[in-house]
This record gives sequence, structure tokens and C-alpha cells, in this order.
Amino acid sequence: MRLFETISWLKTRVQDNLFPHLKECCNDPLTHIQKDLVMSLEVIEIEKYVSSPLYHWMGRTPEDRRPIARAFVAKAVYDLPTTRILVDMLHSAPMKTGEVS
Repeated sequence: MRLFETISWLKTRVQDNLFPHLKECCNDPLTHIQKDLVMSLEVIEIEKYVSSPLYHWMGRTPEDRRPIARAFVAKAVYDLPTTRILVDMLHSAPMKTGEVS
């Protein structure tokens, strides 16, 4: 597939499948910037480029760095100047029922 076709296919997949699912799961509708974040995470697929803790040879099992990588993508999408602001945003975000802090 050419780049334009790939991007078009991916955007359609996200809009037709992922956004309706998120709409069902979330109480509040997604904001424009939240949609941008979801789209960015789907397109970038940062998990492919960050090692998983499942693949280690010896010693203590390393922490999973994939959530950290996703958080830094969020920091870029939200155009936050410092990581501290990102951490504060995450701590102040409402949690869904049943989630553990």
C-alpha cells in the first residue's frame, strides 16, 4: 500500500472501530486533543520500539517502559513544557469506577 492509502485505512479503522468503543467505555465524550492523542498512539505504535519486560535474561525483572513511552507521546501531543505538569495532569484525572490508583 502507498503511504496515503495506509494512512487513510488507519484513520478509517480508528474512527470506525476505536472511537465508538471509547465512546461506550467513557462517561464523557472525548475532546479534540484526546482524539488526537488516540490517533497518534495508534499511528506511532510506540510499543514496537520499546522493549517489553517479558524479554530479559538475568537479574531482576525490569519495569515495563511502554506506559512511560506512551506518556511521553501524550506530553508531546498536549504540548506540555515539563514532565511534572504531565504527572500532575495524570494524578488529577478522574478515575473510572473499579480502577486502582
